[in-house]
Amino acid sequence: MKERTNMKKTIFNFLLIYLLTAILSCQSQPVTIPPPTTKQPAPLPVINDSLFKGLPTHLIKWVLYSGNAGRLNTWGEKYPNSNTINYAFFGGKIYLHARKDRINLEEVKRNSKVTFVIDRFTDQLTLNTTKQGVWFSVNVFGTAKIIADPGLTAELANKYAIAVNTTPDKVEESVAAAELDSQTKEMMKTIANRMVIVEITPALITAKLNGEKLNLPKLPYTLDGTLFKPLTQEEEQSTAGLAQATYQPVSDLPRSGKPNTKLSLPPAQIDHILHSSSVGRIVTFGPVPMLSGEEYPYSVPVSFSYFEGKIALHGRAIGMKMDNIKNNPNVTFTVDRYNEKEGWVSINIFGEVEIIQDPVKKMETLMKYGTAYISPAAEIEPKVAEIKGPFQPMNMPLTLLVIHPKEITHRVSPVPAGMMTKQPYISDATQVPKPDLPKTEGPHSK
Repeated sequence: MKERTNMKKTIFNFLLIYLLTAILSCQSQPVTIPPPTTKQPAPLPVINDSLFKGLPTHLIKWVLYSGNAGRLNTWGEKYPNSNTINYAFFGGKIYLHARKDRINLEEVKRNSKVTFVIDRFTDQLTLNTTKQGVWFSVNVFGTAKIIADPGLTAELANKYAIAVNTTPDKVEESVAAAELDSQTKEMMKTIANRMVIVEITPALITAKLNGEKLNLPKLPYTLDGTLFKPLTQEEEQSTAGLAQATYQPVSDLPRSGKPNTKLSLPPAQIDHILHSSSVGRIVTFGPVPMLSGEEYPYSVPVSFSYFEGKIALHGRAIGMKMDNIKNNPNVTFTVDRYNEKEGWVSINIFGEVEIIQDPVKKMETLMKYGTAYISPAAEIEPKVAEIKGPFQPMNMPLTLLVIHPKEITHRVSPVPAGMMTKQPYISDATQVPKPDLPKTEGPHSK
């Protein structure tokens, strides 16, 4: 009787995870950042700690163990591709679990060198006696492998289900204790045929922390207000907006395989989400010096403004990002927004980067960029339109980039409350990590 109860519980957990692969995240218990003096997660059985760069190893592990959602970056035919997806970290590897139509398996087969990125943000951390925003960003460069064996898929899916529902300090211990009897394993193989497990073996893990006071007018990832704005009937029906970009809605598909039109957003809603955001990721492709020049997708978080149908950002004149852009200006820009009540929206902007060189155009772009950055979403376009020339030349050593969209896609997922231990992007952190965190150096910081 006990064995039958355990079998039912295992199958139920597995089916729950399968059902939620279309949903990126959930919320329940708050996750806190453990100081090094507390009990740390069990030692990783596989990964070499020397692969961790940029931040203390224990903190990078906490980010990996505490998250449940990230982005898989691959190289497409023309642009880098970036897909939001649930993940689990155990045994020193990243495991992705999704329906077979959710991951572009052909891209993984064509080039197994991928990057998986995880972001965690809190505006509640007390650092040096000041409450401020702290943003952790982790890049995992590695080799992706599609698990083909149904038996191994079922076994890993069971461990995945345990890992995503276990607090960070207990993941390795709980996964190590996971067992499947032969009868349950055979039953789960049938379900496993409908999904895919992708295993990422890290070659390098870099991390960045913005521990300085974040004076962001719009918080990254999470929204205090509403995720969507009420639209007029004209806005609901209009296909205008997003400049001249090709509007390609990519909404979630229910299990019947028919498009769910309720999860496809009109362009005016996409404009609102981009106007209300200040942080995104630019994805390029090129050689990684710390990996002997092997080529990988490279994703770095940046501040940005959206106005006049284009993305504007500033940055350093040197580094991996700029080297990659100069070699290939085709990039992908990604924005993720999450609200515990309404759900999650992911936007991908595929386009070409223009490096602003002309001093007069640089001044015009900078004035519009700054105005859009500090203005509320509804006021951005009117205020930017008021900025008229003539403009004085700008000779400051500042690099300004403008991304001209060619195609914009999005995905929407509702978030059922309280069904998982971990939630995406945001953390409820009240303790200061010790020792003091260093400034990030290395490829992830450029």
